[in-house]
Amino acid sequence: VGVAADADADAGAGEDAGADASGEDTGGDPAARPNWNFFTTMLFVTVSACAVALLCLALGWPLLWHVVLASLLPLWFLWPSSFVLQYRAFGPLTHQPLLVPFTQQKLAGAYTDLAWNFFARCCLVAAMLCLPCVPTLHRFVHSYFRRSLLRAFYYDGKDVDLADFANCPWVPVLLFGTTLSEYMRPKDEAPHTVFVLTQFVMGCERTRFIPTPASLTLSTCMALSCAAIDGVVLTKMTAWWSRLSLALLNLSQGAWLRFPTRTSARRPLRGRFGDKFLRFRVFLCDAMPAMLLWFAIYTSMLMINENAVVPKSTSCQKFRVWFRVAGGLILVFLGVLSFIRHIPAVSGWLLASPLVRHIHMFLMSPHVAHEPPKYLYLADGGPMEDLGLVQLLRRRQRWILSVDCGDDPECRLLDLREALALARAEGLCSFYDWADPRRDLEVVLQEYIRSREPFLHLGVLYARRDEDEPERVGEIFHIRMRLLE
Repeated sequence: VGVAADADADAGAGEDAGADASGEDTGGDPAARPNWNFFTTMLFVTVSACAVALLCLALGWPLLWHVVLASLLPLWFLWPSSFVLQYRAFGPLTHQPLLVPFTQQKLAGAYTDLAWNFFARCCLVAAMLCLPCVPTLHRFVHSYFRRSLLRAFYYDGKDVDLADFANCPWVPVLLFGTTLSEYMRPKDEAPHTVFVLTQFVMGCERTRFIPTPASLTLSTCMALSCAAIDGVVLTKMTAWWSRLSLALLNLSQGAWLRFPTRTSARRPLRGRFGDKFLRFRVFLCDAMPAMLLWFAIYTSMLMINENAVVPKSTSCQKFRVWFRVAGGLILVFLGVLSFIRHIPAVSGWLLASPLVRHIHMFLMSPHVAHEPPKYLYLADGGPMEDLGLVQLLRRRQRWILSVDCGDDPECRLLDLREALALARAEGLCSFYDWADPRRDLEVVLQEYIRSREPFLHLGVLYARRDEDEPERVGEIFHIRMRLLE
């Protein structure tokens, strides 16, 4: 800890301290030089560690890469908050300024109780005012992606409701395959499965199928079905640091979809006031109880701060009371009741809060219950089944056209093999070469990979559901993108 001396006596020393050994001026701020040196050192260590880890990853040793990501990524996110902690903990002794991370600009002058109170009040009040905006902020990347799809592929950039397609007899059944994450029944092995969206119904075997909400649009279904970032992170990268990075960077392309169970009460309101009023009313009914809880927690924190630095005889007693109130609210509601998911009356209103759902997602604690929650998280359907073949095979289609544009630069037909294996595992059907059923299917796939044929023609023999059912066959015309050849 540096001790301030007389300004006139040490003016020369102060001027000398403003220059480093090379003679360059550093601004004369002794608090800026250590922080800048730490930033430079941290950046050098990160770049060097990532370079070595990538080299090991290329050689087939992924352990070091996972260690580097698990250790350095949280540190980079927590480092800016350490400036505020340093300002509050050591400010009363050193009277140091509050610096902006990376730029080292002064956010606040020398520490005083008045300056800290003003900073803390502004942060807590801003947090309370932003509570209604949390769903919008979380859906920012999803909304931007959906808007990009609208401007690129829709006539005049106008969206279309799925209800309009349901009432049009010339539109075929639209199937959007997504991945349902963070929900499983007690008998399920994984917290993710395939979730289907159509203009008539939506759902899956875990959640049951319900009528599609009238407010669901075509662009939303498209954006959900190709939200690649969330699909990979939540299904393939089962690590806490990957979910933390996804949440802190706000890179979620997926979104929470309300899974309603009652539809009769909303139809008169929709006809009279429109969809916007309906969505606003539903949002208020769902989010208001949990929002009041967060308001109570933030208000308790505000009172803790008010009684932490005021020199009054009753400050310590009030500080302890408000500290226990805030800790009790967090422990009882967020730490205990929100995890009692098998009793919807206890945890249902808490799980309507996006902040609570994000906490559970970060803790890798999926919703385990026989009944689905009110909000389901949907992302890219590619990690489960990329081509959509299984959905058509379940419907026992006669002709299926499959276009494969997935990430398969070596043309090993990875997505097709995964779809065929999944269909066999469910007992839907068996596959054979349409031209010669005697040939082994693996030989047919290898010949197509080596050849220049424009498509692969496979036969499908559907499994009989009962003995009296007639034999049903189908045909698959699979087209693989070959632009890389």
